[in-house]
Amino acid sequence: MKTIAFDFDGVIHKYRDGWKDGSIYDEIDENMILIIRYLLKNNYNVFIMSTRDPDQIKQYLDRYLRIYEFNTEKRLFNVEVFPNSQKFWNKQGILGVCNHKAVFDVLLDDRAITYNGNSKDVIEQIINFKTYQKDLIDYSNFSKETFNSNQLRLPFKYQNCK
Repeated sequence: MKTIAFDFDGVIHKYRDGWKDGSIYDEIDENMILIIRYLLKNNYNVFIMSTRDPDQIKQYLDRYLRIYEFNTEKRLFNVEVFPNSQKFWNKQGILGVCNHKAVFDVLLDDRAITYNGNSKDVIEQIINFKTYQKDLIDYSNFSKETFNSNQLRLPFKYQNCK
């Protein structure tokens, strides 16, 4: 089965103001949480790879998951930190968290360029690269109810991951 790595800031943590003081200050992207759950339930190995302290990320996720469980009485998944000495994440059904580069098949990251074997355009891609955060929609006028888990907009064929 494939191993999927997620970056944290800008992918799971919305990270609209950049690093700031190193705190995890912004909202969680609930669609990413449902995507992670879908992957875990379908036997993918899934972990978060970040430069942040993995315990900080685990605490943030555990707090969110407790709130979700309280409101829905559903358990999404468990989160576990894995040590730097561990290069592979293969615990089925558990989201791993690390702050080192571990082995993966696919990486979801907001600050990456896909290298396709052709180095011709790489310099131009690097020089012109922009993150999606530059074009974010202003969500400040939306209420919290807008983003509750029953209204998340995943493609229809993935709706069973709720």
